[in-house]
Amino acid sequence: MTYELLLALFLALSPYLDQAPADSDTALYQLNGEQAVGLARGACRSLMDSPAVTLFGVPLGQFIDEMIGSVPPDQVAAIFAEDFKPKLAKLGLDYDQSIAFYLSICHPQPSAAHLAAPERIDAALDILKQTRKDILLHLGRQPFGSKRHRSVFRLANGEVVFDSARDGEGDWQLLEKIPIKLQQALIAVEDKQFYRHKGIDINSLIRAANKSLEGNYQGGSTITQQLVKNLYYYQQQKQRPERDNPRLRRKLGELIIARELELQWGKKAILEAYFNVVNFGRGSRGAAAAAQLLFGKPLARLNLGQLATLAAMPKRPGALPFSAHFEELKGRQHYVLEQMVQEGYISQRDADKHRLQAYPFIDQEAAQGQQLLPYRHYLRNAQLDPWLDYYWQDFAVQATLALHPGIQALAEQALVQGLSRYERRFQGKAPKDGVPEVQGAVVVMDHHSGDVLALQGGTPWVHQDGKLVANEYDRASREYRQPGSTLKPFTYLMALENGLTPSDQIPDYGLQLPLLSPFDQPWRPSNYSREEGGSHSLRYGLEHSRNLMTAWLLEMTHIGNYAYDDPYDSNPAKALDAVRRLSLEFGIYCSQAEIKQDQCPSPMAAPVRHYPFILGAQETSLLRMVTAYARIANGGVPIKPRFIKRFELALGDEGGQQQALDSPLNKNAQFRRVAVDPRSLFQLKSLLMGVTQRGTAARLARFGDKVAGKTGTTDDYRDAWFIGFTSSLTLGVWVGYVDQRSLGPGATGSQVALPIFETLLEGLLKGEPQRDHLSHFPAYAEHHSLLREPPAGLVSLALDPVSGCAQQDIGARSQIEYFKQENSFLVDSASCGLGYAHYSSLGGDLFQANALDSLGDPFEFRFPDETHEAEPWRKRDDGHFGSSSWIMGDTP
Repeated sequence: MTYELLLALFLALSPYLDQAPADSDTALYQLNGEQAVGLARGACRSLMDSPAVTLFGVPLGQFIDEMIGSVPPDQVAAIFAEDFKPKLAKLGLDYDQSIAFYLSICHPQPSAAHLAAPERIDAALDILKQTRKDILLHLGRQPFGSKRHRSVFRLANGEVVFDSARDGEGDWQLLEKIPIKLQQALIAVEDKQFYRHKGIDINSLIRAANKSLEGNYQGGSTITQQLVKNLYYYQQQKQRPERDNPRLRRKLGELIIARELELQWGKKAILEAYFNVVNFGRGSRGAAAAAQLLFGKPLARLNLGQLATLAAMPKRPGALPFSAHFEELKGRQHYVLEQMVQEGYISQRDADKHRLQAYPFIDQEAAQGQQLLPYRHYLRNAQLDPWLDYYWQDFAVQATLALHPGIQALAEQALVQGLSRYERRFQGKAPKDGVPEVQGAVVVMDHHSGDVLALQGGTPWVHQDGKLVANEYDRASREYRQPGSTLKPFTYLMALENGLTPSDQIPDYGLQLPLLSPFDQPWRPSNYSREEGGSHSLRYGLEHSRNLMTAWLLEMTHIGNYAYDDPYDSNPAKALDAVRRLSLEFGIYCSQAEIKQDQCPSPMAAPVRHYPFILGAQETSLLRMVTAYARIANGGVPIKPRFIKRFELALGDEGGQQQALDSPLNKNAQFRRVAVDPRSLFQLKSLLMGVTQRGTAARLARFGDKVAGKTGTTDDYRDAWFIGFTSSLTLGVWVGYVDQRSLGPGATGSQVALPIFETLLEGLLKGEPQRDHLSHFPAYAEHHSLLREPPAGLVSLALDPVSGCAQQDIGARSQIEYFKQENSFLVDSASCGLGYAHYSSLGGDLFQANALDSLGDPFEFRFPDETHEAEPWRKRDDGHFGSSSWIMGDTP
């Protein structure tokens, strides 16, 4: 639909071109396809021929005509693809469809093959008309009033941890109460043409596009458009998820809304709403609230320098007010003052006077209260809840958080102690002022409900510019780092899903997988220890985090058929794609559809088609990894992190009728299908329990069968991870430096992250969060065996955990292994000489030589073929194994 949306975008812009008819605002929504094509063609040529619009320093029309106009239409796409395809992609535009639009609408002499068919435009016009209809209905939700709707966040025990009336919002400010110098400062720096345009500044849009194509991204939005982003369009997007190009669709909607605001509200109302709605720093809503939070004064008492500082805030409200960015803020303030001079609002003398003065911000904790410090990162995630955002505009919201304050306190304590312990051990020094330089994060989730019981996004305090300041950055949900070996379980899950079993023998020596494309480089992985050789059970590979065995799983797992005449369509390639699909299914990465719909944060990407992906080479966040492991723990039920459990909405003024609503985030878990075989997940859970009993996390062996998990370490020891779960909770820990330097030789997940997990787990199992005023929370200390309830269709055998051989007597080295009925034999008694005690998907005759010779009577097992399900194999008098109709080794 990108082609049609591009056309609709030009239609929306057409009223602002000098050549547009005077009544085009009205006619725009009455057009048929043929009229639309004609108007769009005239609009495009008018834009290109305007001397006021330049691209790369020359008039737009001249630039495009010189580059493209003389090129035959059929050759345009191929000639300019290399230069413009990646640039347009960054803008959210499809190159081929953008070229098609140019050739059919703007090319000086379009060929017949590229002429736009009017009937193709109908869908775009429908989008345009429906968008305008929705907006006209939405405009009734004007934000004006003498009071705001008050929003409060509470814990389950009723304790208030955030009150919008106290922590960043105040009464509505009429424009007459906004200092004139603040109005002038904002217009000077954000939208010099504010009183002269009709909501859209076409020249600014072209300049922004010019800079974006050159790789220097900047905004081209007017004050009206910025208000649209803050006030309306985000909610429109939530109500009507877009299926086509979302960035272009959003820009189109933004332009239309801006025009309608200008027509219906006027400049005064728009400017008043801007000063009351937009974030002016520290999460404040409106300039008056920001003045109190930043300077501890009302707007009327701020001087010119402080007002210029406020005007600088909407550009980067989340970063600018803190000491680490103070120099950037001062530079931004100087720029505002200079722009005011250029526009004639103040004299150069006034600008110089206030430029030399320092305006320190008031202490943040005094402004927001010390009680917010432990919950700051949690609250910011809660405030991103799309349902909360939807109701926030119209109702007084009282939200009950899923936060467990006792577990949150344990998480903070365990993290700070663990990071301090790391610095003493690996850096040979105690943290300065008790505040470690290294950073980390912890997440605790109830994997049955998705409730995030604790989220610690870093140490509470950090050193910046020689002093301690509050740590504002949430590294649990916003830090994207390579997960390392914590991603490996999903390769093993892929293998289990496709017929391999925990006791399959997997090679542990070098290999080179086939290339994925002509531009690919050979991949030769190695183990962390650099040792290799022999074969081990699949279980051993995950328990001891063997890179080579993980890579061999791609070679040994058969997934469907592939084209033998295509060198890049190989079995490992298909297995890699299966792992990538699992990473999407479990929410570790974003699908292309989610990215196109702007449903993923900008650093996130779709899983790359690259072999090192299976070893955790692509970045993701701790919160996403914990959510994925939570789904392993709960048997595959899809969940999303839930920060808010319940809403209460005041349907009138404060104190009016209340309506209680459960947060809908996890209701879909009751209805969505489990996309992965629960038996495979149970097998994987058993493998991960082996990691904590014999493998890289064996220091947790004392917890027995109540915990499972996986360590992770990235190249050069830049990141250390451990993610694990009990029967009710999933916990994750990440440790690393902000600048991604090495943690030091030997600083693995088992040495750095695992001890933090262990400390937190000890506290949870002791039931410490249940004391005193926390007794109203569920008893998370009551944990049971992770393997208590295997799903139907699994059978168990006692095997040696290294060789995968069956054992006649269960002993200390025995591992109870689980097999799916359709690819396992049922063995009554056997010795370790059996070798493979199962039938693998790798082939019909995989039994080791003489593997069955030592079996004695009584002995019976069943071949998994459905036609022989009722016919047991027995050791016959002639020494062979088989039924009366066929013998072992034959194809049944």
